[in-house]
Amino acid sequence: MDKKLIYIAGSSRTGSTLLDLLLNNHKWIISIGEMDRLPWFMSQASLTCSCGNDFNHCVFWRKVQSLGCEKLGVPPYTPLLIERSPSFREVSIGTISRLLYKALMIQPSKTIYHLANLSLFRPFQKAAQNCLFWNDIIREVTDCPVVVDSSKIAFRMKALYFADPKNIRIIHMIRDGRAVAASEIRRTQRPMKIAARRWYQAQKKIIFCLKGIPNGQIFRLHYEQFCSDPNSTLQELCDFVNIPYQENMLVLNKHGIHNVGGNPMRFRRGETDIKLDERWKQELGPEDLDTFNGIAGRLNRSFRYS
Repeated sequence: MDKKLIYIAGSSRTGSTLLDLLLNNHKWIISIGEMDRLPWFMSQASLTCSCGNDFNHCVFWRKVQSLGCEKLGVPPYTPLLIERSPSFREVSIGTISRLLYKALMIQPSKTIYHLANLSLFRPFQKAAQNCLFWNDIIREVTDCPVVVDSSKIAFRMKALYFADPKNIRIIHMIRDGRAVAASEIRRTQRPMKIAARRWYQAQKKIIFCLKGIPNGQIFRLHYEQFCSDPNSTLQELCDFVNIPYQENMLVLNKHGIHNVGGNPMRFRRGETDIKLDERWKQELGPEDLDTFNGIAGRLNRSFRYS
């Protein structure tokens, strides 16, 4: 089995944590959650791994860090996951340079990307190489050739594609934008104007960054179809990744997992049903719906939501 990286792209609250947990049941797959946030999580004593332990005392992440130290010949338990960070958001670079880098991600040419990295964006190139390094360490620790990164960030997705175009497979998570906006309003009390714009911007970034990536390496997954028929969706995903389907993937197992970040539902061990969440239909009134349609309605309809 060849090594692969499955990258889950999308906005928040599109079902990526649910998908993460189900994929993690496969004997060849290890899901690690939002890898881009790992260094930050490890630096915060109050934040915990999905197993319930803080990251610096989690047996899994200690093994990963220890093997990384061994590979590089540095003292055991050097804070290597922080020093050799797989995070793009923590790259120290000027505002204008960061904007230029994001513009670079939209164009499809690998040659232009690599030339620009050599002259202008070495820190981002280093972050991408760090990601590949840690993914290989995780494969060795778990004996799983397929790693799932659900960071969702569009620019990270494109950078990882440019770094290793052959082995990446992208799942574009799509959910009715009204449901995503309603979830943000529920969690943050932000007005619909902001929630709709954030969903719109996240999806447009993904659409732009997918340019140049072969269609055969992209799987578009609708949250609603996924929750309504997870069996068929997971079988299609296994075909997409070229691995055999396993029936235990339908079990929503929240024990012994080590995801970084994600929906808090990963800590609610007793919730094991796969449920379609459509609370937005009761929560959003005519004014909110009109606001959403004015900002993001056209894009939402392009995803087949009426």
